[in-house]
Amino acid sequence: MKNILSDKEIITLSSIVNIFPDILIFLSKQNLLNHYQAREILIKDEYKALVNESNQSKGKLMESLAKKYKVSVSSIEIAIYNKSKNKNYKKKKHE
Repeated sequence: MKNILSDKEIITLSSIVNIFPDILIFLSKQNLLNHYQAREILIKDEYKALVNESNQSKGKLMESLAKKYKVSVSSIEIAIYNKSKNKNYKKKKHE
């Protein structure tokens, strides 16, 4: 996912988490805001709104979100469904 949230995304995030935008912007500039998790919150919220409003399939909605946020569909699925990222994957050694 992209690293840094835009000011528009921060303002949207502030309305979701009920924190003043100025505080989030300050935290962002001080590198104290986890942009990855913040973007996941934005994706989840937007996905829920689109599912309720749209008659498109969930797959199509995920594809459109992937294009909007310039990430893969699997990144969208990870954000929406809290899937594991398989970072701790280890191959089994054959004995």
